Amino acid sequence: MPKYIMLAFNGPTGGEGDAEALERWYEESHLPELKAAGSTDTARRFKVVDTNLPGKEAWPYVAVYEIEAEDMAALQERMQRGAGIAIHPALDRSRSAT
Repeated sequence: MPKYIMLAFNGPTGGEGDAEALERWYEESHLPELKAAGSTDTARRFKVVDTNLPGKEAWPYVAVYEIEAEDMAALQERMQRGAGIAIHPALDRSRSAT
């Protein structure tokens, strides 16, 4: 089965305590749920130190997903729709990219 790496750049909304709430959700809920769904072999989240991506503001975090899938396009579509996995309200979706 083909293997892929997907990078998800994101960060919290600007409210009081949002960064901490998002970090807790990622570690305790989101990453374990993705692994349990069966298509994600490993999922880890890292703090971004710096970026030189032209025309983009720096994303504070990047999640790295190692995936095995026969149909990566279909899997990406399901993941972008949420695939039944709730997205925390502290995730700033306006600044997210994969």
